[in-house]
Amino acid sequence: MNSNIQRLVGNFFANYFHLIAGTVRAHIFNLDHPRALIHSHTPIVFAGFHGQNRLVIAIMKYLEIPAEKPIGVVIAGDHRQEMLESLSRKLGYKTYAIGSSEHSLRGAREVLKAIIDLKSGQIACLFLAVDGPDGPAFEPKPGAAFIAQRAEASIVPMAIYSPQAVVLQHRWDQLAMPIPYSDVYIYFGESIATTSNLEIDEILSQISDSLKMATKEVKTLAAQ
Repeated sequence: MNSNIQRLVGNFFANYFHLIAGTVRAHIFNLDHPRALIHSHTPIVFAGFHGQNRLVIAIMKYLEIPAEKPIGVVIAGDHRQEMLESLSRKLGYKTYAIGSSEHSLRGAREVLKAIIDLKSGQIACLFLAVDGPDGPAFEPKPGAAFIAQRAEASIVPMAIYSPQAVVLQHRWDQLAMPIPYSDVYIYFGESIATTSNLEIDEILSQISDSLKMATKEVKTLAAQ
């Protein structure tokens, strides 16, 4: 896919997600804590699973993120990068292309940039899929814990679910594509501290447990 086509695809999805954000019915649980963290200018990493990341657009306006600061998002630094950058720019996000094994030095620079921007307050928060960009599904990778710890950020686990979403079963992450005028349920778990005395594996274990619990909880709430 050449650059022009990638940009067109990215712009198409951006327009689609704007439509989603304006029409879905959001049902949000435990919103007060992440809002308080944002208002106190605490560095925050919002962590979820890759298959849910297309649903994130439904919650942005409810977080009350300051308009003068961009939202940071981690994207795949590979053949999908131009499309994802085009999509993210149109939505007003700042991107960090990480996770391309063939460009490890470039990825390391992007990790460092994300840490600096998050810690210094250049971005309002950072959203990332802990099992992305290529899985295995539901298994957090060290990058999320590393970035959060170095930036002295709180990790806020989030699970998002829409009963009406189109789920791409053939994909490794079972990506959920939202549809207009649907219901989207969002559950924020308790924030996870990333103090320097914790090992990365300890933080990863907490992320994994919190996200699995949040995913179960949000589906239970949606069923009610």
